[in-house]
Amino acid sequence: MYRKYDAGGTLLFERHIEGPELDEYIRDRPSSWPRRRTDEGELPIVPPAVRTAAADADGNLWISLTVPYTYVYDPGGDKTRTIQFRAAGIVAPRSLFFTPERRVLVTPGCSAFDARPNRQEGARPGRRAGSAAALSPARPLSIR
Repeated sequence: MYRKYDAGGTLLFERHIEGPELDEYIRDRPSSWPRRRTDEGELPIVPPAVRTAAADADGNLWISLTVPYTYVYDPGGDKTRTIQFRAAGIVAPRSLFFTPERRVLVTPGCSAFDARPNRQEGARPGRRAGSAAALSPARPLSIR
């Protein structure tokens, strides 16, 4: 779940992060978690659902999940895209960085992809280091 607030701190909306890509993760969650002793006491070990998240210059929120999918939400909170990053295989981003040229840089691998939605969805990334490449869709040749 995420929330959006205005500059004055007023809640604008709250959204749940949902999609078929998360169904197995949610279904397989245990009802209790093993505990780990630390200097602060005993803590439950809870596997995360989100690996990283970032906002682009247009105000879209990109949320990369532990399953190798990324959801993109527009500034109004509606999910506009479900994508996978494909470089030398499917990449599950640990970080996202947006350039002024509308490219998204992801790690691991520091691959660059064209972040604009209407650019040859499904194309494979360029072979040259540092070249921009189109995002691959979550399902072959379609964007949900």
